Amino acid sequence: MGRIAAYACLCLALLLAPAQAAPVASYYVSATGNDGHDGLSETTALRSLDHAVNMASNRGEIKHIIVIGRLSSATPLLDHKDTGLREIVITGKLDAAAHERAVLTYTGDDYSGGIGLRGKSKIRFEHIEISGNPNASGLEVSEGAMITLGPGAKITRNHNYGDGGGVRVYRGGILVMEDGAEISYNRCSTFTYGRAGNSRPGDGGGISLEDGIAVIYGGRIVHNTVDGVGGGIYSSGYLLWYDGVITQNKANQGGGIYLYRGTYNDVAPYVGRTAGMGIQGNTPNDVETHEE
Repeated sequence: MGRIAAYACLCLALLLAPAQAAPVASYYVSATGNDGHDGLSETTALRSLDHAVNMASNRGEIKHIIVIGRLSSATPLLDHKDTGLREIVITGKLDAAAHERAVLTYTGDDYSGGIGLRGKSKIRFEHIEISGNPNASGLEVSEGAMITLGPGAKITRNHNYGDGGGVRVYRGGILVMEDGAEISYNRCSTFTYGRAGNSRPGDGGGISLEDGIAVIYGGRIVHNTVDGVGGGIYSSGYLLWYDGVITQNKANQGGGIYLYRGTYNDVAPYVGRTAGMGIQGNTPNDVETHEE
């Protein structure tokens, strides 16, 4: 419990950090942009989201990135390990026309995914969709990095041959989900590995929490499916669920939430008290716990 308790303390410290003043400017990113531009307006937008995050990390007064339209790439859209001390907000335009709606899609075949945060990274997504990844999680967060899914953030229709169809949290990563966010219609299927052709079903259709923290303040985790366990959430980490909806998810076991107990015995009683409220209508059961 020592290590996981330390993660919890870190998470609370980050969540309770003083709010920063509104940024004086934003970086813009679009598929028709150019990384040689300054990125400070729609007409001088950047092309690469990763480049925009690098620029924001190195320029303290700009911590807001606006994505215009669909960004699609067979190489990682964002692979970062240090954004500095403050949070960077990645968002779509609030008044976006249909063709300007912000969507991030990774089309490659690397299971590690197209959007990954590691180390000293702290990013918030709002009013943006991360969807259509054919062979990877929508998001991955690890090594102490923190991702917040705020209003309008939607992780949907991603497919992974492995764990975490929507979001994978591992190696001390931190995920925060707020009201107005959605993780939906993601899938994990069975994958084959090794020379002997061994196979294992993927776990955590919506969220795979393997070793880290997930704090669910609200939002919807719906219609996610797995061949393995944890249609909505698979957890062998530190899971806190305060509010929201977890429904219509499907798995072999634990359609809503599958809790792998052992060293994390404090998780199951907390979630158990909330079952039957926002956690309902999952197949085969809303909450199941693995006893060692």
